[in-house]
Amino acid sequence: MALEDIIKSIEKENQAEIEKLQAKTTEKLQVLKSKALAKKETLENSATKEAEKEAKNQIMQAEYALRMKEKNQLLKTRQALLDKAFKQALAKLAALDDNSYQAVLEKLLGKMEEGNFEIVPVAGREEATKKSVSASGKGFKVSDQTVKASGGFRAISENVEMDNTFEALLKDSRDDMEVKASEILFS
Repeated sequence: MALEDIIKSIEKENQAEIEKLQAKTTEKLQVLKSKALAKKETLENSATKEAEKEAKNQIMQAEYALRMKEKNQLLKTRQALLDKAFKQALAKLAALDDNSYQAVLEKLLGKMEEGNFEIVPVAGREEATKKSVSASGKGFKVSDQTVKASGGFRAISENVEMDNTFEALLKDSRDDMEVKASEILFS
């Protein structure tokens, strides 16, 4: 029985050793599992934070694009309103009665230096232009030719040509007038 006792003793020791190894293995597996879970959680948190950061960035970009679109639309609307206001102003100037029209022309002629100018009237307003030129007392000659415009005139001399049609005058003063009109309309 001694051999059997030795074998049983070796088996017991082996069994005890196996149990110790299994315990150590289980413990090591738990540690590795814990480390793996911690690393997984860290990676998930990092990925979540990165995704949140990217989402915030996309939201900010979308908000910026929307604000720019709104500003562009507002500018287009303002420009359309200003265009309409200038068209209405031109229409009102074109619709002036003869006396008011002559008064406007007399002011324009009054601002001109004396000289050898020939005044080219707007078609359909020749008589009012002749009266205004006569009233200015500057000795300008009225041309038999006409210019196509809504009102005003062109002054031509040997060296100079001045466009005092209503369209040209509004165009020349539009930048300054747009600022003033914007302040009135949009303030």
